[in-house]
Amino acid sequence: MAAVRRTFTCIDFKSFCMLYKSLVRPHLKYGVTSWFPYKVKDINAIEKVQKRATEQVKQISHLIYSERLKRLDLPTLHYRRHRGDMIEVFKILHGINDSEVSGDILKLSKNTATKAHSLKLTTLPSRLELRRNSFAVRVVKPWNSLPEEVVNGIYRQSF
Repeated sequence: MAAVRRTFTCIDFKSFCMLYKSLVRPHLKYGVTSWFPYKVKDINAIEKVQKRATEQVKQISHLIYSERLKRLDLPTLHYRRHRGDMIEVFKILHGINDSEVSGDILKLSKNTATKAHSLKLTTLPSRLELRRNSFAVRVVKPWNSLPEEVVNGIYRQSF
């Protein structure tokens, strides 16, 4: 962000979004699937970078953070991390990822009597907080709450 700030004195919405999405956000996103911030201080530190970056657009710098995100059409980094997790689970369960890489980290539930979708995951036991926040454990509850259409990749677009 410092390079963008030094290079541009006045930046508009379109330029900011293009520069932010291509230069800054990849650094904030890198390795987030394996290193998932779960402590409030870590989440706030990462979100603070995006918060300060959105203040660079002078036309909206006076607005609160959530309003700046709406105007710039940017989601929070917290939302993007969870969305990324659900995409990874989808890829693993549908065989899109390399099977050697994904391995058997997710366990499908053997209980077929539920009203939920057919790809329901089972929770792996975990004693330690670090394990509870690992990928295979943290994705189970959000994945199981998704509707059947999303889990199976059936989308209807209406134009």
